[in-house]
Amino acid sequence: MVNFARYIDRDVGAYLKAQLETGDAIRTKRALQEISKLYRGGYRIIQDQLIGVEIAIVGLLMSSHDTKVRRWALNTLAQLGREQSCKGAILHALQAYHADAEVLAAAIAALYRLCREAGTELRRMGFDEQTVTLAALQHVPAAKLNLSCLPVRPDQANSELIKLGLIVVGLDRAPANMFEPNHENAAIVRALGGHHDPIVSQYSVWAITENSSLGVADLGIDLKNIEQLPANVRAWVFQLLAMEASSTGADSDYITAGIEDRSPEARLGLAVGLKDSFSPSLVPQILEWFTREMDAEIRSQIVDHIVRQAERSEAYWQHAVDAFERGRPEERDRMLAAAAGSKLYSRLSQIKYSGGGMDLFRGDNFVQNNNFHIGNIQAGAVAINGGEAKASDTTNTYNTQTIELIQSHLNDAEREIKGSAADVETKKEALAAIDIAKKEPTKDNLGRAVATIEKVEAAAQKTLGIGTALAGIGRLIARASGFGG
Repeated sequence: MVNFARYIDRDVGAYLKAQLETGDAIRTKRALQEISKLYRGGYRIIQDQLIGVEIAIVGLLMSSHDTKVRRWALNTLAQLGREQSCKGAILHALQAYHADAEVLAAAIAALYRLCREAGTELRRMGFDEQTVTLAALQHVPAAKLNLSCLPVRPDQANSELIKLGLIVVGLDRAPANMFEPNHENAAIVRALGGHHDPIVSQYSVWAITENSSLGVADLGIDLKNIEQLPANVRAWVFQLLAMEASSTGADSDYITAGIEDRSPEARLGLAVGLKDSFSPSLVPQILEWFTREMDAEIRSQIVDHIVRQAERSEAYWQHAVDAFERGRPEERDRMLAAAAGSKLYSRLSQIKYSGGGMDLFRGDNFVQNNNFHIGNIQAGAVAINGGEAKASDTTNTYNTQTIELIQSHLNDAEREIKGSAADVETKKEALAAIDIAKKEPTKDNLGRAVATIEKVEAAAQKTLGIGTALAGIGRLIARASGFGG
């Protein structure tokens, strides 16, 4: 439970929803994992986006043929879903996928999270006590459960129960000595790193990557023999090493081993781990890796790392800008989502709307005799500082298609202004002008809106030291409005 809501940036929310709807199992699973991780970190999807995301996830649960997508759909619904809209899909999963132990456990956990009578209903359906209890621990405090069926002794339990226990440890919700009465959970996690089942070994590493109280020291794996491990285990080990690279100064030899690993799964684990980690000594190596990596998803994950860490490295910043300028629309959307809330976001948005990093409208902007000039274009008479515009065109002469285009650009400007670093009064003036222009899109009103957009841009640039997306948006409004015509 979080003390206050920190909302996921709107662009990030839109990007994640779009990934859920791609039909690509790998991209869908990663989007579900990212949403779950954000929720565990205390972030929430903005309310007007939440229902659409919930519907998309319920649809995945009901229709996906990929077992990992179904499992992560259940995990994510447990984080953000509502009983009235999700219970039916969860019960469907319990009945339809009862032979799949991982999906079944995820469904039990989701039911416990969302439904008050989950325990009674599950026991009526005949599920064993240990499975129900371990699944419930993912969302219900241990003090509220009957733990008499524990401990889960690894030398006696099957792999599915051990994995469930490791999930609870990873989520940092495990009661003390959950596996063995005489051993701490961390010691058992370390021992399970060498389990004969490679999936159990993988889950032990996953638990360490998720639980902030655990670290590389808790690995039950000899890193000198990392190349001998199965690819799925190597992937999680590399991810863990990359995650801790900035705090531990992880040996670059291990990072090099991950980059040169022949398995795409292992290299992907490394790239994912680097996302929120930064080590100056690794910058040249990471940039070189990007130029040689042929797997599209791995390249995308490397770009995520470069974008998120761009403000800490001039080389990363320039690479991110160059990649954005030549990127496809879907690549640009991903980069904007990764850059949300940073100075780089403003730079990339400026490129998106203006086609480059030029000054506002590619020319000098000034007001002369109440006429606003945009580069070499005269926008017409506008009212500045409360003055009355001596308009030459106060009628709406635009066709429906042009009005829709102008309205779209005005909406973009409105969104950017609300999040701008400009002072409150300047933003208030601009939003009022945009509101009038949206209601009555005449040349006068549009010219006045563009003038105030310029003022917000100037104020924000003074604060941030960098141009914003408003530069390009204002230029688009001017073009669509036919200023100078």
